[in-house]
Amino acid sequence: MLYIVWNALDTDKKPAISSLFSQAENDESLRSQLKTSFDGLLMWLFMNERAETDEASLKDLAPTNHNKTPATEKVKEISQLINPILLYVSDSDKNVQAIKIALTSLMNIVKAMNTGIIRQLFNENMGMYVSHRLSTRTGIIFQKLLNQWLVADSIVNYFVFELKGFEFLLNSIGTNLGNV
Repeated sequence: MLYIVWNALDTDKKPAISSLFSQAENDESLRSQLKTSFDGLLMWLFMNERAETDEASLKDLAPTNHNKTPATEKVKEISQLINPILLYVSDSDKNVQAIKIALTSLMNIVKAMNTGIIRQLFNENMGMYVSHRLSTRTGIIFQKLLNQWLVADSIVNYFVFELKGFEFLLNSIGTNLGNV
């Protein structure tokens, strides 16, 4: 999937990516592979993507050219490569199945992230600052992807009724604290 992501930056290859997503309508094997790929790509973003505020907070830690290591540069590059493929998912109404697969992966990963953060914090394996940063990043990415992917009534219905997305959102904002 990273090869596809790499080529997603090339606008000449965009029709091939759209074709790949539209083929998911009829190919169970491809749907399974897309789910695995989306799981990996989304988990990468939730664990590694940095916002501009993250970059700004590191700026004062070291002199100008020493606050970024080759590893942090690679992490940033990979994150920037993943975002176009996630944008292309919602590029047309032909990608309904791909969007549903991506939404399912998104919901599963966000639930796992939230549960893991709470568990690690409760067991004192994670500090408050790190848990806050991960929770904030998770929320920002979740909101960004929902805004991109909820492009048609059928997809919104899938999110609300099949994935129970509305209930998840209510639980996430604390309206049902009994389940935490």
